Amino acid sequence: MPHSPGKAARPLGAECSSRFDAISWYFPHSGATPNDAPHAVVSNRHLIKTFLAAAPRLLKPGGTVELAVMRGPVYDQWRVKDLLPEETGFSLLEVCKLDHSMFPGYTHRMTNRDILVSERHGAELYVYGRRNGDAAAAAPQAGGAPLFASLGARVLFATLPDVDSEAVEAAVAAAAGAATKAEAAQQEVARLRAQLEAATRAASESEALQQEAARLRTKLEAATLAASESEASQQEAARLRTQLEAATRAASDSEASPQEAARLRTQLEAATHAVAEAEALQQQVARLRTQLSAATSAAAESEASQQEAARLRTQLEAATRAASEAKAVRQEAMRLRAQLDVAASTNGAPPTDEDMERAVLAVLQGSSTPATNGAGRVPTQRLTVLDIRAKLPLAGDPGRPPETQQLNRVLYSMADRKLVKRGDPVPGRSSNKPVWSLRLR
Repeated sequence: MPHSPGKAARPLGAECSSRFDAISWYFPHSGATPNDAPHAVVSNRHLIKTFLAAAPRLLKPGGTVELAVMRGPVYDQWRVKDLLPEETGFSLLEVCKLDHSMFPGYTHRMTNRDILVSERHGAELYVYGRRNGDAAAAAPQAGGAPLFASLGARVLFATLPDVDSEAVEAAVAAAAGAATKAEAAQQEVARLRAQLEAATRAASESEALQQEAARLRTKLEAATLAASESEASQQEAARLRTQLEAATRAASDSEASPQEAARLRTQLEAATHAVAEAEALQQQVARLRTQLSAATSAAAESEASQQEAARLRTQLEAATRAASEAKAVRQEAMRLRAQLDVAASTNGAPPTDEDMERAVLAVLQGSSTPATNGAGRVPTQRLTVLDIRAKLPLAGDPGRPPETQQLNRVLYSMADRKLVKRGDPVPGRSSNKPVWSLRLR
């Protein structure tokens, strides 16, 4: 069993008065990962050395200690042969290959359940004892057969402490209510996001309208200035027309008048042309004024759209925060429900695989959200067995998570029955363990 960090370690056997013929520990591991990391090698060497220092104190005279460790490049770095403390007075009596046939039906699996130990490098059995002790008790059996295979075995199980089921039920009910509110908050977020997208599009269009209004305003100012100049041209044309009429009347009375009339006629033609241009400018001014009025009205509407977009954005941010908080509450609800299920079904006994399966389903449901098309649920987190283990503290003792071996067995059994789905390890994570999620139906 891996050492639980954060708890003070006690010497092995400090509260045990029994003495044994043999103590066997198969495949010890400190829980440090990845296996080939320097800190993992140091952690596992310390674990085995501490065990070998303490185990002899619990043996009867002539008793032995058996230690099974895998072979391979990673495990060879542990240098198990060098870990027996001299002060125990024990010696390494024999090292032999572990004979798996002594345990019919048993296969030791790694985290990757598709790889068997026997298919890789096998395992070695280390036997320790006193060389001057009882030869019959100290000598290992031939072929790597463990001594305890022929001895009576006594197994002790830690039991769960009593829990206040009513308090847990109340907490679960409150968390479930919060989870319901969380789903409503997520729906509100989706609605507000759709409104915000529409308002953002309207605001984008309004910016184009404002730019068009500014362009039309500039043209109107230029046309208004030209129209002002055209009024002066019209007044000049009227004055010239009056002079032309007077000159025409005088032409009948004087020979010199025709020349003056011709000059005035030329000026009048020029002024008439200027008047025509002025009328065109005035029409352009009227058209631009109409366009400007429409653009100004659209810009005013766009300002309202921008204000609506800002309001919706504020609502969306608040709803998103609420949804995030609600998600955490829902996960807590799932954890409490799993805790209650384990406490209620085991009533102080170690959890069965069925209890653990219900708890695992609750954790995976808490790490998923309903699919947008209504078909099943979509995982929001990819959880390894260690992540799931951390979310499954046993009822009444949050510092003691369940056994990883049992949890792995339950997960692979659920995968075989199509209840969960196993995925490849997440790149970049320190752990190379597969990830688990609910299987969509």
